[in-house]
Amino acid sequence: MVPTHVVAGSVSSDGSPAGDARGDFYVRALGSGTYIVEFERAMENVPAVVVTQNYPAWSAFDSTSGDPRDNAILLAIDAKGFMVVTGDSKGSHKDRDFSFLAAARADADSIPPMVWGDINADASTRSGSGFTVTNIGDGTYLGELDPPFRTFKSLVLTQNYKDWNDFAYSNGDTRDNAVLVAVNPSQFKYITGQDTGAKSDRNCSFVVAGDRTGTSAPPRMVFGCVNGDLTIYEDGSRDYEVTSGAAGEYTIQWITPFQTLPAVMVTVNPQSWTRFSTSSASTLNNGVLVAVDQYKAKLAIGNESGDKTNSRNFAFLVVGS
Repeated sequence: MVPTHVVAGSVSSDGSPAGDARGDFYVRALGSGTYIVEFERAMENVPAVVVTQNYPAWSAFDSTSGDPRDNAILLAIDAKGFMVVTGDSKGSHKDRDFSFLAAARADADSIPPMVWGDINADASTRSGSGFTVTNIGDGTYLGELDPPFRTFKSLVLTQNYKDWNDFAYSNGDTRDNAVLVAVNPSQFKYITGQDTGAKSDRNCSFVVAGDRTGTSAPPRMVFGCVNGDLTIYEDGSRDYEVTSGAAGEYTIQWITPFQTLPAVMVTVNPQSWTRFSTSSASTLNNGVLVAVDQYKAKLAIGNESGDKTNSRNFAFLVVGS
């Protein structure tokens, strides 16, 4: 396991830091859902960055709003920061809240306390600990963190759109997505759903980071940035291999198996990693977790129409033990 530097943060729609993330990064809100996040100090290497949108508000635990097609995508990444755009259910750029995790190879570990896991569509826990989840409506879930965090930094989600272990699956629409509705140090609420925007019970992977009482061993992480043509933009943790089958389908195999089923996060980059400029790219570009076990994960990467394609780059982060 390589030493890893992680920056975890949450950003409100006006560009101000949310949660207990102040001091780790700065944000420039450029308007129309576009943000540049700059790290307080540059990372040792280019990080892998995964992002989840929050809608309608961090405190909206009573809300029934939100559409599972609400999404955030990456525009560019370097060692100093990254550029992200958030949007609505039609893919149009809109100012929205978002959470992120940025992980880079480093000289020494700098990882905030984390809870991670895989949650079944019926709200039962497939893997992980330190949380319980209840299904409170179609595609709507309430999670409880036990023990709670003292302060919250970030929570990211990725939907699994069929079965955890069906590596042969090649159908589905990549606009299927999971969206964070609300979060605080002890609870989180999220929705999952279909490409039509209908909320639907689906499996989901998540990672939450913050400050907690006591100490625990840092998680194991596998991460990197992969070009759509299967070349590696940033090799990240270096302990993985990527192969591709059908268009837009990628299998990431880590060199050493995880002890238990890990959580897998993915975020799409629809343009050059180095193009720090505004973009018209639809936020319906998305990545979905197809299957995962202790040895590998299969991802589907797609365009704004939900079609799988090799013309989209992606960043991934795997967290486990």
